[in-house]
Amino acid sequence: MLGNFDPVLLSRIQFAFTLSFHIIFPAFTIGLASWLAMLEWRWLRTGNTVYAEVYRMWVKIFAVTFGMGVVSGVVMSFQFGTNWSVFADRAGNVLGPLLGYEVLTAFFLEASFLGVMLFGWNRVGPRLHFAATVIVALGTLISAFWILSANSWMQTPQGFRIAENGLLYPTDWFQVVFNPSFPYRFAHMVTAAYLTTAFVAGGIGAFYLWRGSHTAQARVMLGMAMIMAVFVAPAQLVVGDQHGHVGAGLGKANEVPEAIRKGTEQAKKCLFKVPLDKGTIPHEVLGCFGAGRVLLKPASAGTGVIAGGAVRAIVEVAGIQDVLTKCIGTSNPHNVIHATVAALRELRSGAETAKMRGKTLEEITT
Repeated sequence: MLGNFDPVLLSRIQFAFTLSFHIIFPAFTIGLASWLAMLEWRWLRTGNTVYAEVYRMWVKIFAVTFGMGVVSGVVMSFQFGTNWSVFADRAGNVLGPLLGYEVLTAFFLEASFLGVMLFGWNRVGPRLHFAATVIVALGTLISAFWILSANSWMQTPQGFRIAENGLLYPTDWFQVVFNPSFPYRFAHMVTAAYLTTAFVAGGIGAFYLWRGSHTAQARVMLGMAMIMAVFVAPAQLVVGDQHGHVGAGLGKANEVPEAIRKGTEQAKKCLFKVPLDKGTIPHEVLGCFGAGRVLLKPASAGTGVIAGGAVRAIVEVAGIQDVLTKCIGTSNPHNVIHATVAALRELRSGAETAKMRGKTLEEITT
């Protein structure tokens, strides 16, 4: 059976497993560090020892998850070279410094003051201990900043040039760091981390209340978690929606990076929202552009994206997880891309279709 898997697919499976395991820990510790800072601030402000007791419990969990995140992250960074050696060689001049900045500005900061958080009780003053907690929380956000910048650059690259030897060299670090998709991805990740912490802490607090044990501490956990969720959950929806807009643009230039920049700017001017229904499209649609035609059909959960290169790139960016596609006519990538975009523009949600027909959503779905 393994004989049917080529090295590229096996590398993707291995890297996906490592990444899926690793992201669990930073997604929790980013929000947890900020919550610990809030707990200690409330303790210093009110003098209520319940906040300190909750802090002491959760800082131990933070230490374990932080350590697991570091260990799994080291494995992931090694796999950049072992699994994607050509990519690492070509893009190393851009991605290498970004990942290095994360270590220098964030990891060292977190690792240094984590010891004060864990072992500084009764050894340093309360305000200094609080400062250490805030610095660690700031370090987790800085770490997310650099990692998301590198990840976003791989999706929307700019600020670089391609040398004659095929290697990529940065020409504008500001454009590299603050690439077009970075603000949305960074905000989306941070709000997701805060939401994760809110639900985990709230769930444990609710469990304690249900059992009738540690009720004072449980009320603090559940109350603060729900307050965070009330504000963060809507923000997550808004940011995710902004990141789910799609546009297509054509950029022409002598250099590839400049062509990418022009195409990106053109695409920004024609962004539109793609309606989805449980990870797939709401109905079948045919898009046409020139001699190219692209047929999109809804698919059941777990089908995946059944599409060629040009079509796949568009539908995956739109957030479609399950869809069946077929290219009819020319295979010219330019025509295929614009035909796919035309098809996505024709999609209508159930609510929009019902409104156009002058009926309720229940009437057209029964």
